[in-house]
Amino acid sequence: MTDFLTPGEMAKVLRTPLSWIYSQTRKKGKNTIPVTRIGKYMRFEEDKVLEWIRGQKGGATAER
Repeated sequence: MTDFLTPGEMAKVLRTPLSWIYSQTRKKGKNTIPVTRIGKYMRFEEDKVLEWIRGQKGGATAER
């Protein structure tokens, strides 16, 4: 089973501001950060988010 991370936990993993995480979830279209919504709550699967980053044009390729 996959562990789900809160927006704050995901921001720590990615070393980004929490505001960046929220702004990515508000974008429209295909190029948005993978998020699961459970009612009013957002949760992230770390492996899916890291895969999404690797797929971005010019995205990071380094492993943690």
